[in-house]
Amino acid sequence: MLTGNPANCQTPSTINGASLQRQSCDSTYANNRTQQIHVNNSDYLLLDQQPPYEKAKRNIQYSQQHQRQHYVDIITQSPQEILCLIINFLPMDTRVQCIKVCPAWRKTLLQCPEAWKVIKGDDEAYKLLPLVSHHIEILTIRNEKVAVCFRHMDDFAHLQSLLLSIEENHQAFTTIDTNDIYQALKSVSGTLTRLKLEWAEATFSFGRILSICKRLTMIQLIVWEVTDYEKNEYIVGSNATFLTSISLEPNINNFENRINVSKIQPLLRLLPHLQYLRLECSASDDDISSAINTSDHPYLTTLITDMCNFEITYKIPDDMLPAPQDTINKQRPTIDHENQLVISSTISNNGLKCLILHSMHSTTEIQTLFEQSKDSLRTLCLAPRNNKKKDSIQPMAIENNNWHRISSFTLSQLVYFQIETWLNATTEFLSTHLPTMLLHMPALETLVLGNISTGDANLTVLDNIYSSITQLTRLQSLRFVEYNVFGQGILHFLEHPPPRLQQLMMYGCIGVTFPVLERMAKMQQLKSLIQLGLDIDVTIAEYTQFLELIGHHTNLSYLEIGVGRVSECRLQSIIQCKTLSTLVLRRVFGLTDKMVTELRSSIQHVVVVSEWEDPPFPVPPLC
Repeated sequence: MLTGNPANCQTPSTINGASLQRQSCDSTYANNRTQQIHVNNSDYLLLDQQPPYEKAKRNIQYSQQHQRQHYVDIITQSPQEILCLIINFLPMDTRVQCIKVCPAWRKTLLQCPEAWKVIKGDDEAYKLLPLVSHHIEILTIRNEKVAVCFRHMDDFAHLQSLLLSIEENHQAFTTIDTNDIYQALKSVSGTLTRLKLEWAEATFSFGRILSICKRLTMIQLIVWEVTDYEKNEYIVGSNATFLTSISLEPNINNFENRINVSKIQPLLRLLPHLQYLRLECSASDDDISSAINTSDHPYLTTLITDMCNFEITYKIPDDMLPAPQDTINKQRPTIDHENQLVISSTISNNGLKCLILHSMHSTTEIQTLFEQSKDSLRTLCLAPRNNKKKDSIQPMAIENNNWHRISSFTLSQLVYFQIETWLNATTEFLSTHLPTMLLHMPALETLVLGNISTGDANLTVLDNIYSSITQLTRLQSLRFVEYNVFGQGILHFLEHPPPRLQQLMMYGCIGVTFPVLERMAKMQQLKSLIQLGLDIDVTIAEYTQFLELIGHHTNLSYLEIGVGRVSECRLQSIIQCKTLSTLVLRRVFGLTDKMVTELRSSIQHVVVVSEWEDPPFPVPPLC
């Protein structure tokens, strides 16, 4: 092969000579390249004219020459740390496929512990058990895979976090029982620090689990019933003081076996380093606030009771609810498992960040929590109740004079507030205490007012609430749930909403007449509107006009309507809203396939729910 590279030419010492020599080199290189191309083309033409058997012979020779070439396998030749770094960037399914390439790859990749630290039940890596079991630190297993994993539990030498989930009425229920789970926990008890069990049909002993897994710092039981949670021989003999996160959630349908505050209170006194506590308690029992003393629990950041009752209609957004493992912070106490010592930190969290109290019969205990958490609270849900003891002279929480003191605290960091009374609130509470509380929440972004009834009081008592809401300059989302919206106050409020309000919800409210609908549809600042439930006096013509107003909206991107009839309405007028990207129709009667098809031709997401699904429904995010 001719090469003729200009670099092979000698460079003269003079400038003119260099110019001539460069031209000579360029000419030589061009001529050589022309000859090379000519030769190659001639060979190609000659080959093309050869008989078929000559072509086959030539291909065989080329294949043999190709096989004699040496290739470098960068996977097996790379340093181990580089290889592990590369594989960590690959999706789990791709990692598993790499294992199957050849024995050399399999051996090499299985020596990368970081790649197999976290395994979920639906990962392809599940099929590699028990080959990667000794690398796994966080494991999630579900349903039928539970029994399979249990056969290899002895191989999980470094397992720290275990999530075990069995769906209701699943066939796995017939193959394993709670004793199998206790036995499996014994195999990993030496390393396990976080445990979550989800099994709606099973009953678990809290004390027995603690006696087995003595290194636990986080435990969450979402089961039918939790037993042995009072101070007993199991718990006293365990390292219960290591616990920083407890979540005991008996099934919502198991009313008779809720967590009893008076029974669990002695246990709580053993947990000075508790950071997260969630209990599904009995509504007739004592307040959990009476069992919590912030001086005894200086690290407590989350306190939740009966959260399901705050989510009867719509869920509390996940970003407002700290997960149990998220509460662990740099200021937590150091735990010396070898010597069974807890080395206390001198710095506390300085108050709660999330407080959700459902069965609140008195304001006495909560006043202390407010005093110590007024500068740290971000999420607050309250549900005042009647006094549980009918013969007691103590007034119910909604009438307690301590509300005057509570409403005076400025909650400077609060962004989510939900309050539900489920009873006829007093005039003083509605006209004075609640409006004053709202004015002391300067950072509030989401407000949920649920099940608040005025009883026999004049509707004007709600005007102060509307006035306070208008002054919440950071409020973005406002939700009325089973709320009384009769009267002129709500109409004036809808005409003069808070400046940053983007999302408005009315769910099952009383008094949603056409004037209310009209003003809602004209709120051009809204990006999300949820309207479920109408007053019986709203006519088809009025509802049609409401939808036509929606069609002229200039900012709306999410619309959810339901519990109505649209057979004679011009539902298609919604299409005129050019900004609308999501439309949810819940139990809207009179819809035809043609109407739905027309909607979907213009709106990106159209969801039709013909039957009334069981709430809670997810709340759409703010746009």
